[in-house]
Amino acid sequence: MTAWLNADGRPYDPHKAIIAWQDGDASAGEELFEQLYHQGAVNTASYAAAEEIVNMIMEASSPEWHAYALLSFIEEGRQTTSNPALPPELQAS
Repeated sequence: MTAWLNADGRPYDPHKAIIAWQDGDASAGEELFEQLYHQGAVNTASYAAAEEIVNMIMEASSPEWHAYALLSFIEEGRQTTSNPALPPELQAS
């Protein structure tokens, strides 16, 4: 398993928080914002979380608008040259 890095460059696995957020835990959404996006910075954990967040939105009867916002911040950060490139193992998704 790849060690994903948060926006500050520290190891972080977003999967547990995504599941909690999907189950209605608003604090998990706050955690994801804090870990995956910081003042324009994103990292590999942000990219790894993106597909799962999209799936969460698609499955929800009433999607959380914060999920859309987080995805847009991750995508904006992905296009910034100061952030890491998308890892090869995530390019297909």
